[in-house]
Amino acid sequence: MSNSTSSCGSHPPKRLPHYFEMLPNEILVIILSLAPNEGPNRYTSKYTHLSMVCKRWRYVIMNTPTFWSEIDLNCRDYSLLQTTLHRSKNAGLSVIMGGPDFPNYDDTTRQIVAFEKLVFPNLDRLTSLSLKLSYSGYREIYSILRRSAPVLKHLYLYRAVGDVIPWSPSYHQMEYYRYEAINLDGLFDGACSLETLTYDMPQPIPWLTFEPLISNIKELTLRTILWDSTPGCLTQSSLLAILDHCPFLESLELKTIPDPSVNGVKFISPKPNLVNLPNLSKLILGTSQDIALITYISMPKLALLHLHFDRTYPNLLTLTGNIFDSFDFSSVRSAVIVDGRSILAYPKLVRINNLLEPIGTFFRLNHGTSALAITSDLGGSAGVLVAPLLAAMTSLERLLTSSSLVENNSSQVQFTLSEIDSKKRKSMTRQSYLWSLPYFQEFNIYPRLKNIINLH
Repeated sequence: MSNSTSSCGSHPPKRLPHYFEMLPNEILVIILSLAPNEGPNRYTSKYTHLSMVCKRWRYVIMNTPTFWSEIDLNCRDYSLLQTTLHRSKNAGLSVIMGGPDFPNYDDTTRQIVAFEKLVFPNLDRLTSLSLKLSYSGYREIYSILRRSAPVLKHLYLYRAVGDVIPWSPSYHQMEYYRYEAINLDGLFDGACSLETLTYDMPQPIPWLTFEPLISNIKELTLRTILWDSTPGCLTQSSLLAILDHCPFLESLELKTIPDPSVNGVKFISPKPNLVNLPNLSKLILGTSQDIALITYISMPKLALLHLHFDRTYPNLLTLTGNIFDSFDFSSVRSAVIVDGRSILAYPKLVRINNLLEPIGTFFRLNHGTSALAITSDLGGSAGVLVAPLLAAMTSLERLLTSSSLVENNSSQVQFTLSEIDSKKRKSMTRQSYLWSLPYFQEFNIYPRLKNIINLH
């Protein structure tokens, strides 16, 4: 038998082509960009490791400037930062400065020096800047950010961990003067067009500083204090003025703590004209003070609504009634309401007009809505939930006893009750605990819940 054939008389199979090697470089770049960013050194680019796989990968990686566009100034290896910057060529830069560690003066100074030497000469290609510094660090860095950054699209300003000064009335004025030392006037020479802005710091915002930067903003996150008693700083009224200059805004997240000198939820008087946000689709509000702003904003395309009421707010039901009496839910696909005790979630699985309709201080589902989930954590002062529970059950009973819904089986309902203080009730079963609550007995809640579940 010939040596050129196998024992079965046929030629040995040829080596199959490596289809991965046949991919054009443009496709390979996309695939490599999806690789997880994991490694022993957080400051070593993942592409450094990928470039060791083969010569072709190394060639593609070393000649793709966008792979080297992230400059993390937390890295102490200055030569590595220089190498990364050199490989980025003319690609847009994403710069990270400061991090989760407690602020250290020497390290902050080192990062600012690195910023001045490496980033400052390249501000014309800076596309994203994330800062997480101490108060003194912010004062220093703001003093050099006076040159225009024409392609800057994303700006993130965070408070450094470990650099928090708790507010107390006796230190109010002292803290204010410390905050006031940070001057934002002339930031980037007003010459950039941000699409994303996150401001997560307690310092008062001189809002006029941001006005020229946010005309094209699409995502805005503000977590700060409204200093109503401080002239020129962010208040409810000036916040509305800011939003009025954001016609392209698509996502808004607010968690603004009221001025410590102002008690309770403050509604603007006289009521201003509605601020029109025609493109806003996502709204997350973190305090009762923020939720009061709903009455002043028009959001015809709102799809996701997340409200977080303060647990300590004394009159949740009154506040919800004041806010939602005239609110239009016609475009909302998903709504979540958190009051510190309960979470009420309204997921809309299919697009149906008029998802929610206010009834007094609560909501009911309109016919045809596909899903409702209500989860309530009942604690020591859970009596405030009696009215919402009764209203919800009445609506559910009405919904589930509707012949059209029952026949078509188009409704999915989940109603969950759970207690949060389990340590005090280890010996009690869930049912006995629910029965032991006075208002559950008075309003006959548990049997009604059982009937609702049976109906469904």
